[in-house]
Amino acid sequence: MLRLVLASAAASIGSGVAAGILLSFYSAKLVAHWIDVGANNPVALLSATMLLLVAGGIACVVPALRAVSIDPMDALRRQ
Repeated sequence: MLRLVLASAAASIGSGVAAGILLSFYSAKLVAHWIDVGANNPVALLSATMLLLVAGGIACVVPALRAVSIDPMDALRRQ
């Protein structure tokens, strides 16, 4: 169960981060007109990517671990 949730979360988070990185490269020229700092800052891109990966991972792992720790029969009885 935990492996299924983590695989699904990894696919969702990975595709979202990949789409975000691609969109950031394509929109860099548009954003460069409004800010003074260059839009192609690799440190900012890497730190934002890592922050999103960690936040997404935690948001998926914590409920999955909680769901795995509950007895399925007990959960069905209480419903």
